Amino acid sequence: MKFCECGCGQPTNQITKSRPERGYTKGTFARFVHGHYDRASANPSTRSYPHEGWSQRTGHQYVKQNGEGVAIHRLIAERILGRPLPKAARVHHRDGNPTNNQCSNLVICQDNIYHLLLHQRLRALQACGYAHWRKCVFCKEYDDPIYLVCRPTVASFHPICRASYRRQYGK
Repeated sequence: MKFCECGCGQPTNQITKSRPERGYTKGTFARFVHGHYDRASANPSTRSYPHEGWSQRTGHQYVKQNGEGVAIHRLIAERILGRPLPKAARVHHRDGNPTNNQCSNLVICQDNIYHLLLHQRLRALQACGYAHWRKCVFCKEYDDPIYLVCRPTVASFHPICRASYRRQYGK
């Protein structure tokens, strides 16, 4: 049994159907009770910066500013730019260490989508040596995008792997 990650304390349901494209595996428990995903951001115990100091969840360091916790790396990025960062902007740590707030280690991303793209390319580079390669959701192997079906809203996959999956699971 697993409890909802929003902090409500309700038990979550067991997943009855595998959906690899969404990260669901049959037999495991859901992270949230249906409809509670949005509550996680409202729960003080799950926020990224609940207080001054160090966040155990993210590893980032925070300070109080106007009664609210602000990430130190955001303050450093704002000082470098000479102006406040837009609300949607994210600060990426190049070496992956959230406590290394040196100017040369910070990259300012215009939004979270670009930030996630940096992480995706870094994972591909570390796994296979090519940052532009993508991972097949079925066989979990990295390959050149010309051999994969890549859609903007769906994970990449080899047509052969998808056909094999459909034959095996009848989907």
